[in-house]
Amino acid sequence: MARLCEGLQLSWGERKDTHEMASLYQEVLGKTLSSEQVRLLVTPPSSGLSRIVRHRGQIVGHHLMLPLMSGGGPQSPRLMGIASLLVHPDWRSLGIGGLLVEDGIRACSARGYNALFTATLPDYFLRFGFAPYYGAAYGKPPIAWVRPLSSMGLLGWEGHVIFHPLSPFPQLMEPKPLQTADGHPRRLARQS
Repeated sequence: MARLCEGLQLSWGERKDTHEMASLYQEVLGKTLSSEQVRLLVTPPSSGLSRIVRHRGQIVGHHLMLPLMSGGGPQSPRLMGIASLLVHPDWRSLGIGGLLVEDGIRACSARGYNALFTATLPDYFLRFGFAPYYGAAYGKPPIAWVRPLSSMGLLGWEGHVIFHPLSPFPQLMEPKPLQTADGHPRRLARQS
């Protein structure tokens, strides 16, 4: 467990976190998740990454990253997608989300992934080195944002990314009002 400043701790999600995680997502999203959805958030399949930030034992932030399919063949890059990034409203604008994103970038790099994708909040993720990913949709808005994780990144790769929903609970990804630190309203991108 990594120790952070002033009582914050970063750790891997564990089965014992399931109940508290369900409460956090209920409070923030206003929806009750099934026990299977919560289990996937806390302890994803072996190739997924679930990280939790605690303050004095209470969960205040969480992120989940899941592998993506890259319909390309044996030379296809290994890709990871951000499925969930959540910080309790009382703890926003304190750098916890950024801490989780940077931790995820390091963890994916260490595991040999070539790139990390996200499908939401481009203004936020651009500060972490994400760039627009157009796939085959040139001339249209980007379909996602990507951050190369190695010097080769996606260099020379041709193919497409299969986003079959990034989230283990897509029905919760309805557009919701969101305010940035400067108070301007934003909208979460709708996943389909």
